[in-house]
Amino acid sequence: MYKLDLPIDHKEAAAIERRRKLEEDRKSRIFNPKFRTIGVDPEALEQQHRDRSQREELEKRREHAFAADAVRSDKLSMLLQQRQERDIRELNMAMNDFRTLHQQPQGRREWDLYDPDGKKKDKPARISDDDPRCGIASLQKFDGEDLNMENRLRYQQDQTRDWALRQMDDKKRAQEDMEKANRLYELKMRELDQRSGEAPAGGGRQADRHPEPTE
Repeated sequence: MYKLDLPIDHKEAAAIERRRKLEEDRKSRIFNPKFRTIGVDPEALEQQHRDRSQREELEKRREHAFAADAVRSDKLSMLLQQRQERDIRELNMAMNDFRTLHQQPQGRREWDLYDPDGKKKDKPARISDDDPRCGIASLQKFDGEDLNMENRLRYQQDQTRDWALRQMDDKKRAQEDMEKANRLYELKMRELDQRSGEAPAGGGRQADRHPEPTE
């Protein structure tokens, strides 16, 4: 009438057996006078206390880890800032040295216009009859008195050519100096980038062993 050879579900049977065992353990605790306390389960309270202690300890460890990481980050930031400030000071010193050596006011083309000692260096209005500075408007020399006009013009042409060559040389030298300064600046910036890239790894390992004092 009834079919009794049904297949056994091992998972369900194991679950039922586990629940039955837990129920028996609970009954043994409740009905055992040695462990029974009215309204209180000592083992459950002890487990709750252990769980709470573990959570508090874990939270403390996390807070300490976060604090240590913040301290390492602050030290690393201060170190990088100090290195950057030092590199900027060195770069400014190099630029000032370059200006001192290659950009003096006396080397400018217009220096004779605002030279404070220009009046002391000036020559008299006319030194001799052959003075090339004495033109028509100078009232120092008049028509018929200029006997060296050809030589004076040749001298002026030579002087103009010399000035042009000198200006070309100065411009070329200034360009070479500027290229050299730019190369030095690029090398310095590349070294700063390399130091910034190496600082986090080195700083982190040193901070794990001993806190590194700031500079």
